[in-house]
Amino acid sequence: MFSKLLKYDFKSLKRIGIPVLIGILAATVLGCVDSILLSNLYDWELNDFWMSLLGVILVLMKMVVTSVLAVGASVIQIMVCVDFFKSLASDEGYLTFTLPVKSDSIILSKMTNSTIWNFIVGIAVVCSFIIIELVGSDLSNDSTIIPSITDGSGAGALVCFIILLVLLLIVSFFNSQLLYFLAIFFGAVIAKKHKAVGAVGCVIAVNSIYGTVVGIISVIAFIGIGVSSDPFVSINIVLGIFILLLAIVTVLFYFLLKHLMEKRLNLA
Repeated sequence: MFSKLLKYDFKSLKRIGIPVLIGILAATVLGCVDSILLSNLYDWELNDFWMSLLGVILVLMKMVVTSVLAVGASVIQIMVCVDFFKSLASDEGYLTFTLPVKSDSIILSKMTNSTIWNFIVGIAVVCSFIIIELVGSDLSNDSTIIPSITDGSGAGALVCFIILLVLLLIVSFFNSQLLYFLAIFFGAVIAKKHKAVGAVGCVIAVNSIYGTVVGIISVIAFIGIGVSSDPFVSINIVLGIFILLLAIVTVLFYFLLKHLMEKRLNLA
């Protein structure tokens, strides 16, 4: 049953995922053209007025491309939340809960599809930015663009920092995704008749409170780093502790969401 849920959820997100990828591709092409024009702008024999006007237009075009790529990265996340609400928290949830499937399978299916599509779109956006910048840059004089960062005693701490940063991004993704799911489901339950309003309101409220708490803890932790004799090593220690705490909270979110779904709290 899990494989069927996974297939159904994948098809559901594919309807918006494919157009988003096409939009990212179009934005990449436009961004490359814009970067080429910007890099060759001063080679054209234009007077100051037309040079300034064309420069402003090209800069605005680059801002539009950047905005499109940023929106493309956000659309999938929004659609994941909308799909979760429709299939579980809205009236359609009655049909979902009548299926012979466990709550674990439903949650894992939603999380797996969210991970797949966010990864695909995220990679596409990152590659797009890299391609646009490479097209518009002159690498002929950049033989030393990558500094020697592996020399010295700080190389080990740097490698550890990169690994911890990747782990932090992964754990943060699953943490935020489960937080959204939990807030959507809980908001729909307590709102009863106005489920959509309750879900959106709960997401905003919970995300604001949770973000504030995490922000305060982060500030306090990094203030402590400032008085350390070895800030680089201290950063790694703080990141490791923060990742561990975030992972624990993520597991708690998972079991709390599972509990609410198994109870099927008054969705009417």
